[in-house]
Order: sequence, then C-alpha cells, then structure tokens
Amino acid sequence: MKVIPVLRVMDCYLVCLIAGLADEDIIKLQEDILNKLWNEPAKGLVIDLSALDIVDSYMARIFDDIGVAVKTMGAQAVIVGLRPEVAMTLVEMGISLSHLKIALDVESGFQILNSTVKANPLGRQRGLHKRRDKAMERIQESIDSRRDSIFKKVQESRSPSRPSGN
Repeated sequence: MKVIPVLRVMDCYLVCLIAGLADEDIIKLQEDILNKLWNEPAKGLVIDLSALDIVDSYMARIFDDIGVAVKTMGAQAVIVGLRPEVAMTLVEMGISLSHLKIALDVESGFQILNSTVKANPLGRQRGLHKRRDKAMERIQESIDSRRDSIFKKVQESRSPSRPSGN
C-alpha cells in the first residue's frame, strides 16, 4: 500500500497523487484526509491529479465522495491538474465530480479556496461537531465496507483454485 502525504499549506491541505494507485490506496487516502480535517480543521483541500494518466470510475467516485465529506466537515475540495484526456474520459463515462470544484493547476485551486471560503473557515459553528460526528460515523462505515469488499476480492483472487469434487 502506498502512503500519500496530506500536506498542510497555510489553512488548507494539499494532496499530490502519484501514478499506479490501487483502490486500497485511494480508500486509505480518503480516510487520511478526513482524519486530518477532523483533527486539524482547514478551510479547504486541493487534490492534484496532474501525475495521473488514468482515473477510473471507482477512483472518480471516491474523489466525489471526498468532496461530499469535506464539505460536510465545513471545508471545500478542489481537484486540479486534470489532464484533457482524463477529463474527456470522465465525461464519456458520465462522471461529473459534481461535489468538487475544478481548477487548472494548484495555484488556481488555492485561489478558488481563498475566494469562495469566507466567514468562519474552520467551520466551528454551533452544532457542527454533532453533525461532524454523525458524518464521520457514516463515512467510516462506508470506508470499512469498501475496504472489506476490496480485501475480500484480493483474498479470493489469491486463494488457490479448489478442484471440483467427483
């Protein structure tokens, strides 16, 4: 499993993805991002996809889920560095990434966060902690379910074939 750093840059987080990520890596990244936001709130997250030649439908769905979760936690998520061929493929597959803002590069991503996230950037509003707790619980259940499903598939693919009984 690859470790993808979630870096603090001023009052935001930055994640620069690398090529060759497995589904388990993306799920672990989702978990790491949400834990970082929970422990040290920030006003936003920038996810740099410029190193990725391929974004499959599962990965795109996880990115969109990250956008929903980040927003639930009082922050905003921006995807940057989306290559033209990747963008075209996502459109052809009918994937919209509707819960994320999209920018050309990292600098533009931070500009979006600075211009759209205004008052109370840490999301410390009355009642937010209860909503965060519930959201984190639902997100953790989703992550656990996905992880279990992936590990089960991996174990099944690694187990030797059993001869049929005659």
